[in-house]
Amino acid sequence: MTTTFLNLPVRDLTTATMFFRALGFTAEQPSPDGLSVHLSLDDTTHLVLHTHTPPSRRTRRWRSPTPGQVGR
Repeated sequence: MTTTFLNLPVRDLTTATMFFRALGFTAEQPSPDGLSVHLSLDDTTHLVLHTHTPPSRRTRRWRSPTPGQVGR
């Protein structure tokens, strides 16, 4: 069985979630940071909606969890 995940950027997460729910997708809980939401059509078809990350949250969100260089 093949599972498909489709990642889509959206401007308005709430509006996009309502649109895809109207098409038959079921919405899961949004991510803890509120910048993405996972929707499922069935057991093998999934959609992940992502909003634009504001610059103030970009460095905090993607900061490396380890000090220094990785792989040294």
